Amino acid sequence: YYLEPLTLLAALAPVTQQIGLVATVSATYFPPYHLARKFASLDQISGGRAGWNCVTSASDREARNFGLDAQLDHADRYARAHEY
Repeated sequence: YYLEPLTLLAALAPVTQQIGLVATVSATYFPPYHLARKFASLDQISGGRAGWNCVTSASDREARNFGLDAQLDHADRYARAHEY
């Protein structure tokens, strides 16, 4: 069972004080505004301790979660990440 990382870190924020809260989230499937809003919320909740480990996804299984048959090409994934 995998918990959604930003929700988990938002729950940890009030019970921690001196650790950074870093989530690994793919730039491939989340629109920039949507993802920026999620991290801005975590940053506010945590008092400035939010961080992002940006990845571009690696599996067809993840692509299927977003309605695609297969992963986007490597160049397309990295071009999208570059937009961020």
